[in-house]
Amino acid sequence: MENSALESERTAKDSATAAGGRQQRGLRRALYVVLILSLVLPGIVAGFALIYLSLQRTLESETRVRAEKLADLLQAGMTMPLWEMAPETGRPLVTAIAADPSVTLITVYDINNGVLLDYQRQTQSKVAPIVITRPIARDSEYLGQVVIRYSTSAAIDEAWRASVRLLTIIALQLLVSFILIGAWLSRRVLNPLETLRLSANRIAAGDLQSVVPVLRSDEFGQLSARLDAMRNSLAQSVARLEERVEERTFALKAVNTRLQTTLDDLQRMQNLLVQSEKLASLGSLVAGVAHELNTPIGTGVTVVSTISDKCLELRRQIDQGIRRSQLDAMIDDIETASTLAQKSLQRAARLIHDFKQVAVDQTSSRRREFEMHDMLREMMAAVRLRHKHTPVDIKVIAPPGIVMDSYPGTLEQVLTNLIDNAIIHGAEGRSDCVVTIAAARQGRYATLTVTDNGNGIPAENLDRIFDPFFTTQLGKGGSGLGLSIVYGLVTGLLGGHIAVESIAGQGTTFALELPLVTPERSGGERSRGSAEPVPNHEVN
Repeated sequence: MENSALESERTAKDSATAAGGRQQRGLRRALYVVLILSLVLPGIVAGFALIYLSLQRTLESETRVRAEKLADLLQAGMTMPLWEMAPETGRPLVTAIAADPSVTLITVYDINNGVLLDYQRQTQSKVAPIVITRPIARDSEYLGQVVIRYSTSAAIDEAWRASVRLLTIIALQLLVSFILIGAWLSRRVLNPLETLRLSANRIAAGDLQSVVPVLRSDEFGQLSARLDAMRNSLAQSVARLEERVEERTFALKAVNTRLQTTLDDLQRMQNLLVQSEKLASLGSLVAGVAHELNTPIGTGVTVVSTISDKCLELRRQIDQGIRRSQLDAMIDDIETASTLAQKSLQRAARLIHDFKQVAVDQTSSRRREFEMHDMLREMMAAVRLRHKHTPVDIKVIAPPGIVMDSYPGTLEQVLTNLIDNAIIHGAEGRSDCVVTIAAARQGRYATLTVTDNGNGIPAENLDRIFDPFFTTQLGKGGSGLGLSIVYGLVTGLLGGHIAVESIAGQGTTFALELPLVTPERSGGERSRGSAEPVPNHEVN
């Protein structure tokens, strides 16, 4: 028991520690997620926004302004060559402007859109270039136009490089902020929480002696102080409770000892009452047997004496000389007397056989195989003898073939108690009481019902009739143990069930369900076929 308790305590501590660890990891994870959502995501959004704005500014401002400046320069530089109709003089200017690697196309057209000068650089860029067209005129006279195509690839590449540098700076800033805020949270929030968690786990595991550490003067410090005060209060309460438990345990042990002693006394008393009931039943059985045997044995003695007298008279007449008619009459008288004596002795032998089996069964817990029909017939001989002068009609309905391997003596005692209970309580004040015993087989069980049409049992007493010492005949000879003994024998030794149904004024039915083969019990005596079977299978 102590090892089991220690194991349970260790399991509880491990569970509390694991649960606390999961909670701590969950809180730390949640805080990190909050930091990421509050710092990293806004930084990423801001970085991409800056990159987009930088690209737009590069394209719209720097690149387009430079392309327009080059276009203006070509417009101004090609005015005189076209005016003088010497476009080749403007080639050096085209060559100089084409030195810019972003310039991919320069075309100078005359007034008829004929190409005067042309420069084109091959490029693999898929980005749309900036195309600018400038008219060439002098004194409001249109001379032609110049077209310049300016690539934005170099500007975009430079913008991306600048954006990467910007993102690197932002990422470093976010990382430093994340580390600083995480360190601050760990020191000011997570570490105090971990300390309080460990203290709470120790308290939950039953350690009320370890003091809760004192934290800094903030909300966590106040919480640790309250937790320590709670621990101290719990320790005092547990100490008082342990004292009460010890006192109650000592008192309960004393009460348990007294109850056990009382229970032992009650069991001994119950056993004595069972034995006394067996002996009383046996005494009534012996008295009934003596009364019933008196008639057949007395008749047999009288007939045997008559036969003896007839034999002496026959001898005397033979000595004196006897006629044939006298001899035939004498032999007829002797045969009639012998037949009467034989019937009387057979009746006495049958009674002795039945009552001997009943007496053996009722005074022992011997287990044997028996047929329900024969057991009821033998038992009813004794029951009817006991209630010979009682105005009760006892009927038995038991078909042959219900063979049981059980304790017939115990079953006879149960049925006898139920019949006596029906006659004493049910037939009180009635002259037409009928008690019916019905047996049947249902699968692996035998069912027995004891039904009477007597006074019945009040509804408020139905739940108490099997309680020890409950009786409605207190002071009139009732002990209140009859049905309690019946219940104990049926559910105990016989391994069955018993139920009761009753309506006040309409009679009572006790229903027994018994296994055909009673479960083995330790120390039980077992006997098979110890008594001779009786040929007659009718229950009289």
